[in-house]
Amino acid sequence: MKVLHLCTNDISGGAARATYRLHTGLRKIGIDSWIVVQKKQSDNPYVIGKSSFFWRGIFFVQRQIEKLQVRIYFGRKKEIFSIGNFPNFFLIRTIKIMNPDIINLHWINGTFLSINQLEELSKLNKPIVWTLHDSWAFTGGCHIPHSCKKYENKCGNCPILCSGKELDLSRNIWLNKKRVFDNVNFTVVTPSNWLKGCAENSSLLKNKNVIRIPNSIDLDVFKLLDKRKARKDLGLSDKKKYLLFGAMSATTDKNKGFDLLLKSLVFLKEQPNIELLVFGNNKDFEIKAKMPVRYFGLVREQEKLNQLYSAADVTIVPSRSESFSLVSLESISCNTSVVAFKIGGIPDIIEHKKNGYLANPFDVEDLAKGIEFCLSNNKLGLHKRKKAEKEYALEIQAKMYEDLYQSLQ
Repeated sequence: MKVLHLCTNDISGGAARATYRLHTGLRKIGIDSWIVVQKKQSDNPYVIGKSSFFWRGIFFVQRQIEKLQVRIYFGRKKEIFSIGNFPNFFLIRTIKIMNPDIINLHWINGTFLSINQLEELSKLNKPIVWTLHDSWAFTGGCHIPHSCKKYENKCGNCPILCSGKELDLSRNIWLNKKRVFDNVNFTVVTPSNWLKGCAENSSLLKNKNVIRIPNSIDLDVFKLLDKRKARKDLGLSDKKKYLLFGAMSATTDKNKGFDLLLKSLVFLKEQPNIELLVFGNNKDFEIKAKMPVRYFGLVREQEKLNQLYSAADVTIVPSRSESFSLVSLESISCNTSVVAFKIGGIPDIIEHKKNGYLANPFDVEDLAKGIEFCLSNNKLGLHKRKKAEKEYALEIQAKMYEDLYQSLQ
C-alpha cells in the first residue's frame, strides 16, 4: 500500500511534526509512505518538495496576493486567516506520477493546495483522508475560531475580519467549501475528542465520516534522560527549579498564552532558585517576569527538546486553544508534568493530578496553583511516561491509520 501525505511543511510547526511522525510510524510497520510538501527542510528521501528559487518565488507571490485579500479588512484581528484559492499544478502532477493508493491531506494552507483542487483529486479515484490539525477545514477561513460558533451555520460577519457584513470573505470561502465538499468524498480524522466534536457539529463536515486517531510520539527520541546530565548539557544548575514554556512563535502568538503565564507567575509563592526556560522564537528579546528567564531561541533538534523537557521540573501550556498539544505529549513522554488550561484536546493527554494539572480555563491564579502542585508533588511518578507508551506510540497510531486505509480500499 502506497500512502501519499500532503502537508505544507515537513518539520516546521506542530502540524508538520505530527505528519512527519505519522509518516515515520507507517514506514516502521511496512507501509510505503511518502510526503509531498511546499517547503522541504528535512533530508528524508521520502519527502518531496520543490526547492528551486523559481518555485519559492511563485509560492511567495501567491501568499502575498492571498494576504492582500485579507488586509482590505482594516479592522481585522491579527490572526492567521487562509483563503485557499491558488491552485498548485506542480502538486497535482506529482500526485499523478506517484500514483498512490491513498491520499492523506494534512495542513494544506500557505497556497499549497486550493479547495477547488479537491475536485481534481477526487477524479483520480483514490480514497482521500483529511487529517485536521486545526479548525480551518470547517470554517470560513480562520484556523482558531475561539468562542465563535458561526461555522455551525455558514459563517459571515466574521469576528476576526471585523467585517460587519454577512456577505464577507468568510461567507464566500464557506460557500466555495460547501460547493466542493458536497461533491467530494473524503474521510476526516481528528487528533482529539474536542476537535472531533467541533467537526461533527460544523455545517461543512457534519455529513462526513469523522473519526478520532490521536497524534503520536517517537518514544525512542522523547525518552527518559538523567535530569542532572540534561541540565549539565544545557548549562543549567542542579540546585534550581525550572519551569519550561515553548512553542512556535511562543511569546508573540497570543493563542499560546505567554501573557497568561506571566500573569500567573505573580500568584506563585515566593520560591528561591526558580527560573523560567523559554524556547520557540526566531530572535531574542527582553522578557519582564517575576523570575529570571533563560531563552533558548528556536529549537528544531528533537534531541535538544528532549533535553529541555527532561531538565525541567514542570512544563506549562497556557494556550487559549489547542486542537491536540504536541508540547504536552512530548513533555509527559520525558516524564515531566504539564500544567495547562482544561481546553481543547489537552484533557485527552493530561489527567488532572495524575500526570499534571488542568486549571480552569484562563484562570491565572489556578494555573499558579497547578505549578505549585506539580513542583511540590512527587507522587506523580512514572504515570506520565506510561500514558504516552500506552496511548501515543508511533506504532499505535500507524496501525489505526493502516486499518482506516484498508477499510477505504
